[in-house]
Amino acid sequence: MKVLGIESSGDTGGVALVDAGRPLGEIVVDLRGAHTQRLLPAVRDLLRGVGRTISEVEGVAVSLGPGSFTGLRAGLGLGKGLAYAVRVRLVGIPTLEVLACDAGPGEWVLAVADARRGEIFSSLYRRVDRRLEACWPAELGRVEDLAARLTDRMAVGSPGVAVVSDGAGPLEAIGQALARAGIRVGTAIRAAPRPVVVARLGARRLAGDVGDDPMTLEPLYVRRSDAEEGRRG
Repeated sequence: MKVLGIESSGDTGGVALVDAGRPLGEIVVDLRGAHTQRLLPAVRDLLRGVGRTISEVEGVAVSLGPGSFTGLRAGLGLGKGLAYAVRVRLVGIPTLEVLACDAGPGEWVLAVADARRGEIFSSLYRRVDRRLEACWPAELGRVEDLAARLTDRMAVGSPGVAVVSDGAGPLEAIGQALARAGIRVGTAIRAAPRPVVVARLGARRLAGDVGDDPMTLEPLYVRRSDAEEGRRG
């Protein structure tokens, strides 16, 4: 199954195409201030570069967030449009799960994204049969709250947790906070969500006949937008 993956949750994103889970090509672009203008040309260039046409795409996977409000809307809008045009299934992939796939070895994986304002988005995963199972959905909080959350979930005597983050600042702070709580960090990696991982995870779910309703699928914002916070204030 040829699946197109779209990643637009941050400043760096792009598109990728996989066939039966095998990467055919990937284009990473700088999306700052130009999500809408750069994603569609990237799809065109990707397909042209791997010698495929849009009619050969059999599924579309989109990174759902949390992340940039503008980026998530642009990526999901493009994904819905392409899925509708080609008449294929669409599936949304949580961005923190995409990040978690690039973590180092270990049973437990903590995926973290910088939410700014002194806060982070986080989700804990456990590897089961070589797959990641979410222990809690993406949530907004502070680094100081992570230790208690992890202690509640991880087994006593666990060898540690692999941490992957999209920002160097949160990564260092997380390591310090967990160390104070006696939780060992096995590996700590800084990474950006990759389009090819979005495509691979999407292919796996679509192969299991799992898809989302394009009419109801929405980004995982987790946090209110600035405009909503202003109205609430």
